[in-house]
Amino acid sequence: MVIGAEVVLSLQTIVARSVDPLDAVVVSCTELTTDGARNAIPDQVVIRGDARTFTDTDSALVETRIREIAEGAALAHRASSEVIHTRVFRPTINDVDCVGHAAAAAESALGADKVDAACRPITASEDFAAYARAVPACFAFLGAGEITEGGAADGGGAAGSGTVGGGMAPLHSRDFDFNDAILGAGIDFYTALVTARLPEGNRS
Repeated sequence: MVIGAEVVLSLQTIVARSVDPLDAVVVSCTELTTDGARNAIPDQVVIRGDARTFTDTDSALVETRIREIAEGAALAHRASSEVIHTRVFRPTINDVDCVGHAAAAAESALGADKVDAACRPITASEDFAAYARAVPACFAFLGAGEITEGGAADGGGAAGSGTVGGGMAPLHSRDFDFNDAILGAGIDFYTALVTARLPEGNRS
């Protein structure tokens, strides 16, 4: 248990000491289980967690540091360690040209005042990244309302990172209720995007 606790604390130094302070990286230990009991020292400790980065370089760095920290702590205490590192999702990297096309369509359909084409990156996980690595792509958000705990959606949304309208529960909350009022805005956005990108003879 002492070794496991040391590993957990040391993993928190990865972001503070090993990553460029201008890069956004998250390393979280979210679960610790043992085969011990209240009056029995465990023989095995399992630590699970989550790491999120915006670049493959930082992802590789985080994995390297996790292995070094686990192996170092084990060696110092005459124990053994095993690190299983999987990448369920990779960073979603938007293609610059696709961002321009999406922003232009959103501005045409919804108005420039409702579009944010330069929103800051977020650390949500999304398997859309796999598509973006195969073909040029862009991941856009359609705002559904201001997020407030226990709130109810009210009002339309806009493409971009911001949200408008009344309050609504967060996406993964059990109280989340999809805001049907934004459907029209979504349809208008996609119609404008498809119309602008299709060849002239295929727009009918």
